[in-house]
Amino acid sequence: MFINELFDGNLREYNETIETLNGFKTLDQAADYLDLMRKKNFWNTGSNAFKKLKDLVERRF
Repeated sequence: MFINELFDGNLREYNETIETLNGFKTLDQAADYLDLMRKKNFWNTGSNAFKKLKDLVERRF
């Protein structure tokens, strides 16, 4: 779902984004990066895929 809806099927970009998110030490750092990716990729913040990804990031920290 994330790869298709948020990354237009680009597995490499998905993997790089997840790896980067996993490297952060704080929620603020991860949230800032997620917001940057949202703007870059024009993600709809109301989509289920974005909401789930944001929730997973928040729960990790």
